Parts: sequence; structure tokens; C-alpha cells
Amino acid sequence: PLHLYRLAPAKPIINQEGPYDHPLEEDGRVPLPPRKAAYWSFLSGAPGFTYGCFGIWNWGVPIRWYPAYDFATALNLPAVAEIKHLASFFGGLRWWTLEPRHELVPYQATDPMHRLAVAASPAGDLVVAYLPDNDAIALNLAGFSASLRGRWFNPLTGEYAPLHEPVTTGRIQTF
Repeated sequence: PLHLYRLAPAKPIINQEGPYDHPLEEDGRVPLPPRKAAYWSFLSGAPGFTYGCFGIWNWGVPIRWYPAYDFATALNLPAVAEIKHLASFFGGLRWWTLEPRHELVPYQATDPMHRLAVAASPAGDLVVAYLPDNDAIALNLAGFSASLRGRWFNPLTGEYAPLHEPVTTGRIQTF
């Protein structure tokens, strides 16, 4: 929670026990993908996140509440690539300058599982937003650098795509 981030004295918090990757649903979907927890963590002020995967931590040994599968299967789950994309994405940014700014989203979802996460640099020259299940985001860009540029990043594939409209600071803009 953001209120913990703002407590004094400041203490770094690493999300060390996020959701584990496992094909629990019949369609292979994880109820809360580790990818969501990772982006929410980084954009909420955590300087780190650990990725855990069933099949790795238990070395394929059956656990009474999960079916067993092997190490090789675990290494091929979708979140393995998604966490790699996350590392590449943040590795290409000045991530250490980001501070949580979720209040920049004027129409935030009430369901915590669909909330948009936003972080920005104090200088106003870098803004990163995570849209967990959303097609668009409205951002209040008042007070940000007029030279902001934008692009989309697909956390599933690691690919970038251009925005279809220019970034206009000083107002609420929907992307």
C-alpha cells in the first residue's frame, strides 16, 4: 500500500512473496499473474520483486494442494518471459528516479485487481503507467515537462509500439 511507502523514516521494501506462477486454472491462466504484482510493486515504490514458480521451489515434488510438474515445465510458463521483459523494460529507464503517483489517474478503478499504477520522476520528465487489463488510461499531466514523448510497451511480448497521438502536457489526456 502507498501509505507504507510514505512513512518516515523511509525503508526500502522488496516484494519478496508475490503470487507464485502455476497453471492453476483449467485454461492455464494464473489467478493473479506474477507480472501484475511485479509492475504494481515497482510502480508503488518497491525497489525489488522476487519471482516464485511452483515446479521450481518444490523441485517437482508433489504438494498435497497442487499437482506436480517438473522443473522444465516451470521454466516454460508464460510469466518467465514476462518477468524477463519487465527486467529489460525497467533496465532501459532511470527506474530509481520513479516515485508512486497513482493520483495522476483521475478515473481509477474501484476494484484493486484492476487499478492502474503510475510512477513519475520528481523532475517530471519520466512517467510510467501499468494498465493491467485496460485498453486506455487517462493521466493528469499538469506540471510535467512539455517534452514528454510516449510509447506503448507490451508486457506479454516485450515489444514497443508508437502512440497514435502526441503527448500534450498541462491537462488530462487519454491514451
